[in-house]
Amino acid sequence: MVSSHDLVADTRRAIAEATDFDEREMNHNFDFDSQAYATTAKNFVTIAREQQWDDLLPLTLELMDKGSYQMEMSDEGMMLDDIEDCLRFVIDSLYDCDLPVSARIQWCEAMLKADRTQCISNAPLKNLLDSLKNLASESV
Repeated sequence: MVSSHDLVADTRRAIAEATDFDEREMNHNFDFDSQAYATTAKNFVTIAREQQWDDLLPLTLELMDKGSYQMEMSDEGMMLDDIEDCLRFVIDSLYDCDLPVSARIQWCEAMLKADRTQCISNAPLKNLLDSLKNLASESV
């Protein structure tokens, strides 16, 4: 079994590999590492299932920042589906988890802000944010 520390380090490497591109190829359909995105998605699922939110949420923000920059610099943003595949399970997991509602709201807001393109998992993030805000207002 992989330690939590090793899994985080492996995920950080996968994010770096997935989002890497040659800046000389900006505004072109450059190659990107789909396998590294798949590794990132798989690791996100593992970390979320272990409810290691302190490890996972910063990694998702890192992916959003670097992935949206990569997408912004590409011609057609062909990596959109790969990035959203990484985030889908995380977003779904945050509807009902032990993390405080306020922390989940802050994460949603940070993710939306980190997205340079304003289109990566935009609707799922906004839906989660609305649901959490409703939940917060009901518990007051």
